[in-house]
Amino acid sequence: MFNNIFRESDNAYGRLKQQIDTLKIFNANVTEVVKDEEYKVDFGSGGRTVSLIVKLGPEFPLEKPSLYIYPPVMHPWVSPSGEIISAPGLLNFTVHSDLGRVVQAIIREFQLRPPQLLNGDISPPQFEVSKLPTTSTHSNYLYSDKNYNTSGGVSTSFPALNEMSTAQLKELNENSDLLNSFIDNLNVKLQISKSISEYVELNEKLADENLKKEPVLAELQDDVSTLLDTLKEYKSKYEELSAEYKDCCDRFNPHQIIQRIREKVSEVDEESERIAEAFLTGDIDLDTFLLEYVSHRTLSHSRKIKDEKLSQQLEKLHQAGF
Repeated sequence: MFNNIFRESDNAYGRLKQQIDTLKIFNANVTEVVKDEEYKVDFGSGGRTVSLIVKLGPEFPLEKPSLYIYPPVMHPWVSPSGEIISAPGLLNFTVHSDLGRVVQAIIREFQLRPPQLLNGDISPPQFEVSKLPTTSTHSNYLYSDKNYNTSGGVSTSFPALNEMSTAQLKELNENSDLLNSFIDNLNVKLQISKSISEYVELNEKLADENLKKEPVLAELQDDVSTLLDTLKEYKSKYEELSAEYKDCCDRFNPHQIIQRIREKVSEVDEESERIAEAFLTGDIDLDTFLLEYVSHRTLSHSRKIKDEKLSQQLEKLHQAGF
């Protein structure tokens, strides 16, 4: 019972972690506020930086997450308090949904159709982009999680590109080593690599546990083999006893007994007739005739009485429903 409880707990945490992984894979700028409970996703909408707060309840993913947008905006999906309540992916959320895709669809809606702030249009904070040297080093292309201005023509999926000059972008496009280095340091790539490493480690752990169970499994297989041999012996003995039982049932069947009694009565009657014919032809004397004939007739009469009584008993049983 305790093993089942722990197994269910591990499965529940595995589902939670998988959902959190999808949040980080499908969305950039994901910040962990409270581990396994609250996350913040920053994105650009209408030239300003907006934050989407993702709160995961204790029953998540069996229950849908709570999503809030800050600052609050005017949108059909958003309540006055800033809670997102009418997004299709959220309304139809099940344990099989991907949290990352749901959040991604909501962010895409706000980026394609930037809503107005609930309390009026507030100018977005300005961010100064530092000038980058033309001879770029690896550090120039590291993924940045800082807030950024998402005015027209900028990338919200890869904000680090927004801080590069045209020359740097061209160099990145032409230099495959530099491009690979840039990709390897993206948060999305790092999260995927981390998830892969964790799953590999989990698979190795499960493989080790399975190997440790091999001796126990082999012992159980031997036990099963022994039990199968014993079962075969019992089956053979059962078939032998069943044959004996069937033979006894046939021999002591009431109808069979009556039939055998009647056969014996016929045999005795035939023998008594033979004795009478022998006496009439003079083959036996009177004393022998009387002794044998009376004996056979008495035996015949006794068997006929048994036949009659047994037949009556069977008839009563038949009438009683047996």
